[in-house]
Amino acid sequence: MKSRFVRTVYEKNGFCIYAYHTEDASVPQGARSSYYKGDGCEFTAIGNNLPANKLSEVDLHGDWEKNSHGVQFKVDYFEEIRPQSVEGIESYLASGMVKGIGPKTAKLIVEKYGTRTFEILDDYPESLLEIKGITRKKLDKILSAYRDSHAVRDLAAYLTPFKVTPKKIRKIYEHFGNAALDVVKNQPFALCEISGFGFLTVDEIARANHCRPNEPLRIEGCIGYCMELEMQNGNLYADKQKFQKQVHEQLNRGYAEEVVTEVEVYKVMYQMVHDKALYYEDGALYSAKLYHFETQAAKDLATLLVQTYMPPAGLEDLITQAQKDLKLLLSDKQVEAVKKAFTNLVSIITGGPGTGKTTVQRVLLYISEKLGEEKILLTAPTGRASRRMAESTGKSDALTLHSALGLNNDEECEAADEMLSEDFIIADEFTMADMRLSYELFKHIEEGVRVVIVGDVDQLPSVGPGNVFRELVLCGVIPVTTLDMVFRQGTQQTPIRCRRMIRIWIMEMILSSVRRILQRKRQTRLRNITDPLWMRMALTMCRYLPRFVRREKQALMP
Repeated sequence: MKSRFVRTVYEKNGFCIYAYHTEDASVPQGARSSYYKGDGCEFTAIGNNLPANKLSEVDLHGDWEKNSHGVQFKVDYFEEIRPQSVEGIESYLASGMVKGIGPKTAKLIVEKYGTRTFEILDDYPESLLEIKGITRKKLDKILSAYRDSHAVRDLAAYLTPFKVTPKKIRKIYEHFGNAALDVVKNQPFALCEISGFGFLTVDEIARANHCRPNEPLRIEGCIGYCMELEMQNGNLYADKQKFQKQVHEQLNRGYAEEVVTEVEVYKVMYQMVHDKALYYEDGALYSAKLYHFETQAAKDLATLLVQTYMPPAGLEDLITQAQKDLKLLLSDKQVEAVKKAFTNLVSIITGGPGTGKTTVQRVLLYISEKLGEEKILLTAPTGRASRRMAESTGKSDALTLHSALGLNNDEECEAADEMLSEDFIIADEFTMADMRLSYELFKHIEEGVRVVIVGDVDQLPSVGPGNVFRELVLCGVIPVTTLDMVFRQGTQQTPIRCRRMIRIWIMEMILSSVRRILQRKRQTRLRNITDPLWMRMALTMCRYLPRFVRREKQALMP
């Protein structure tokens, strides 16, 4: 539908609600503005990055839709119609649409080239140097603005039907420049090079352009997508055989027959390993990023462990004095935890709720101050955990690991260069620390710094990939103290390990039963278990119960 921009109704973050004028008689009566009395009609259009140039027409493509604001035209894509007359071309150039061309320069250009002006701009731009006042520097500025505005506009018009956001469209243009539209049409899987561009969106664009389904770039993009799914599930790596089948199934989804073979998947995967985009080790397939995080974290931690360290003298007396001044009585395990913390540069304290981890931390801080250690860092993975740590220890300066390391929530953000040079670091609730956060912590600990890692090995693992705390506890090379006496239960003092083992066993039994029922439903389609509420409960249990059971696909390499 040929239209011309009239005014802006609303615009934010690339989303536009514009009023347009058209002579098209097919506009529904309910969509026509009752305030407009001239020829044709005015209507409202909605969409992303819509054109707002009053001097040129656009051909809008989309459908009419009725909502709370009435009948509006939802634009899927549009094509800009350049003015064809000499007067129209001059007005277009003089409007400021092309930076570097004002009214006087526009008049000179159109007087010389007439209706061929756009052809000159597109194909013979050097000819503009013949125009008085246009220097080489000014021509470069004109061409840059002209090509930039049209390239981004054409790119937005093409990608809007695929629900690509304006921010991502700008990222595509910045990455590929003026060749962006050509790349999107002919090599859409090159978009996977851009951070934040999902395989499913790119695959939809590729199918619309009739690209070969067994294109190596498509297979490579799907491998990256499936690896991302593994990371979202909390896994550092994937079993190579299962992963290859997963990629094969994803690539053939939506096709009536097999369009990509497992051999083709294997070849691309092999090449990615050769190019170090993936890493293969003992049947496990890693993304390059996570492989680096895991191996480097292990190396940094090993470096901390092999340092020589002289324990402080009179530790037994300091522990006795701490109990007296703090008015508490430590159990044998708690005393063991304190001793390990001051006789090793790296040690771990683990235990469930109420087992006295906070009490041990208070004693550690007391002794540390008595030893004259002034620089002490209390940290935890989350803001809530760090605030709770500050309240329980009486120290108001506890930080999140992100704050201590100079990180933000952006995965691409680099940590600050400054090393953690404190005398003593206590990292609490470390069960919630994923592989990347652990890597950054161990990487930034300076030599000679004493570190105590505290957590509950039976707690829910981190949201991000990696079950780091559990693997540190089980690796056998770091001194570990397990607090197994629950002080909050008064005289009962039930060993927490037995209770948790029973709980995990029950969860495994429930999970197994739910899976069997769901499998039976798929095979026999029994009517008595098709109730939506029951199904939601079953699926929820299948999703969340495994988080209480140890995940075997997460390991910190020794």
